Amino acid sequence: MRVPTKSIAPVVVAAVVAAFPLQAAAEGPGLLVGESRLHLGLAVEGGYDNNVTFSSPAVADAVLHIKPMLKMDVPSEKVAFNLALTGDVTRYLSVSEDTSSYSTVQGTASTSAVFNPKGRFNFSLRDDFTRSSEPRYDIAGTFARTHNSAGAAFDFRPGGGALSVGLGYSFVFDFFDEGTGLSGGDSYSHQPSFDVRWKFFPKTSFVLSASGDLKRYPNTQETLGVTYQNTDMNAIRATVGLVGLVTPKLSVTLRAGYGNTMAVESASGDFASAIGMAELGYDMTLQTRFSLGYSRDFQPALLFGYVGVDKFYASARQGLFGRLSLQLNGAVALQAYGTPAVGQNLPAGNRNDVVITVGAGADYEILSWLSVGVADNYQKLSTSFTGAGVAAKYDKNVIGGYVKVMY
Repeated sequence: MRVPTKSIAPVVVAAVVAAFPLQAAAEGPGLLVGESRLHLGLAVEGGYDNNVTFSSPAVADAVLHIKPMLKMDVPSEKVAFNLALTGDVTRYLSVSEDTSSYSTVQGTASTSAVFNPKGRFNFSLRDDFTRSSEPRYDIAGTFARTHNSAGAAFDFRPGGGALSVGLGYSFVFDFFDEGTGLSGGDSYSHQPSFDVRWKFFPKTSFVLSASGDLKRYPNTQETLGVTYQNTDMNAIRATVGLVGLVTPKLSVTLRAGYGNTMAVESASGDFASAIGMAELGYDMTLQTRFSLGYSRDFQPALLFGYVGVDKFYASARQGLFGRLSLQLNGAVALQAYGTPAVGQNLPAGNRNDVVITVGAGADYEILSWLSVGVADNYQKLSTSFTGAGVAAKYDKNVIGGYVKVMY
């Protein structure tokens, strides 16, 4: 088996270009079932991917996605409930070479229940499930995994609601399919959170947030006859900031704080640094919006322990005739990794990546329940890292369109 030089750390921000992320949110009236409203839908997406396997040199092919969808909302002053299901039958059409083995079935499911949603004190439960399978050149088969996040939260809004205090907990797990050879990446984590929001103006709030991520990797990993253990961590984040409107047209998000991976073992070192974000949004008109921002954070990364990400991003949206929406977005992410796990047959030096993403799209709402669109999304990863002589860099461009019905 080839050394998984890229697939080991794909949990980084902006590591994947989604095929068609610019879909319009068209949604019809739905079907009334008692007090519930049920929405049924289907999206068909087709396009051309010039780099199916994130490789260099690239493997290109046409791809088709068929996505059945279901959404249910149950409004209530006692218990508000919602459910959303999306399937994704993905077929690679083997236009230029045989890629049929990458065809798969994916999907997401999310559900939540909020008790006493309009009261001063409410309690909520939620669960988010994702089944994904992505072709990778550097592992056997596909990068197939199952992800689930289940949690509960309390929210208290005393007085007139200007102040809110929240306390939450999530249990998260990631399991990779046996055929990927990445059982060492299986993980589970406990994620407590706490936040305070004070609305001192009608549309402007002071926010304090703190969270933890107690992440554990129960299995060892074996590659090229070498066994290693991914780095457990007890990560913490804490930020304070300001969110809201500065003027009727200018919005701002400012957060600053501290993050630390607090690795159980220091083989990969620790990310211990400032984190935060700064974003400006400008609504020139009701149909025209621009945003510009910067964020700094960290994420767990297999083999390397963590990756710190400095991201610069911008977007623009223009609405026309009440039905057509044009979007343009771009980002540059600077990614700095920890030291590779001890004993792995890889360079011991630092890994630094630059990820550039650019996306453009147009969505047209024909009816409230019918929309069409086109999108072009490009991503380029440059890196200082090579493992066992295999370069991890790649260029990827996905262009295509969709038709979506959501009644």
